[in-house]
Parts: sequence; C-alpha cells; structure tokens
Amino acid sequence: KVIENGAFANNYSLKNIIIPEGAEELYGIFTNCGNLESISIPSTVKVLEVFPINNWVFDKFIIASDNPYFVSDSSFVYNADKTELIYCLAKSGSVVIPETVIKIEDCAFEDCMAESIKFEGSVPEFGSMVFRWVRNIKTLELPEGVTRLSNDVAWCDQLEKLILPTTLESIDTWSIRGNSNLKHIYFKGNAPVEESVYGSLYTLTENHADLTLYYNEGAEGWTTPTWEYYGVEYNT
Repeated sequence: KVIENGAFANNYSLKNIIIPEGAEELYGIFTNCGNLESISIPSTVKVLEVFPINNWVFDKFIIASDNPYFVSDSSFVYNADKTELIYCLAKSGSVVIPETVIKIEDCAFEDCMAESIKFEGSVPEFGSMVFRWVRNIKTLELPEGVTRLSNDVAWCDQLEKLILPTTLESIDTWSIRGNSNLKHIYFKGNAPVEESVYGSLYTLTENHADLTLYYNEGAEGWTTPTWEYYGVEYNT
C-alpha cells in the first residue's frame, strides 16, 4: 500500500506510469525520471508527495475521477478542495493560482516552464524551494501571506524583477541565489530579518552590479546596518 521515496528515481526509460488500485501512499517516487510523460493515480491514493520530476516532457498527471483526496487540471495538481497546491504542470503561457489555495507544497513549481505566475489570493502556508528553477518567468510577485523565504526563488534563469509582500518577515540569504539576470527587488513592507546561515545577502548580490532594491518611504528597518552596506542601489 506504500510506495517509498525514490522507488522509480533516476529511471530514464520510463515514459508512462500507472499506479495500481490499492496503493495508498506515494512518497517522492518520480524524481529524475527525465523522459516521463504521464502519471496515472488511482482512487485509493490518499498521500501524494511529489518531489521534483526534473524533466521538460512531463505534462499529464491523471487522477482518477473517484479519488476523494486529489484533483488535477491542465495546470496544477491539488488536494480535493483545492486549498493545497501540490505541483505545477504548465509548460508554457500563464498560470493563475486560485484564491482557494492557502498552502503551496515544497518544490511545487520546480522546473515549471510557465511564463507568468499570478496569485488571486493570499497564501499563508508557503513551502520550501517553491520556485526553484522556474525557467521562463521574468517577473514574479509573491502573494500576501508569505512570511519567510527559504531557498524559494533560486536559479530562475530569466527572472529580472521580484516583488515581495508586506507580510514578509524574514529571508534566508540563499533564497534568491543563482538568479543571474535579476535586476530589481521590490519590498512592499518593512525590511525582513536576514537569516544569514549561509552568508549575507551581500553574498547573493555582489555579482549583480546593476541590482536595485526598492522599498516604500516610511517602511521600517532599512537604515539599520543589516540592510545598509550591500553596495547595491536603493530607491524609495
């Protein structure tokens, strides 16, 4: 009834997987299946942990219509009432996260090929590594409700503009690493606390000579040493 983590991992010969009836719990079993095209999930599955599939072919996540726990459409895999977004299937174009979603699972958008991602509502529960390796997006605005960034917007090759919500309270200093084209970061609220477990924010921005950080006039925390000496341009 349980298929453990890594059961099909690194299998490049797989193209289509049909999970049999009776299986109940799936734990990250599809990682690095580079040629996988589709997955079919039966009505009996009630635990679905989707770690990154890591390929650009996969676009069909078929969930049995009588499964009471999960649903999918052309863009996303959700829990049954669409309050939790589990995985993004988009390979191009724009996707809109409905206002019903209040939780986004770890790695939900990893390797997503969408060119635009928009949120209709706030998302108070935000996983880790959510937007890592989103390949085509140039502007990303994170929703209200997000309080902490933890390795979430990293290695997005085309990202130029990042907008962070008023609810943001802390930022892991590796949260935005690897975004080689990033030019503008807009902070809509007060300066977040910098969690420098892996170095300082300067470590992330030192190779971005034209990076500008923007904050609202009157916002708190922007004159403290934590945010003062990064050698990047600040605009109010």
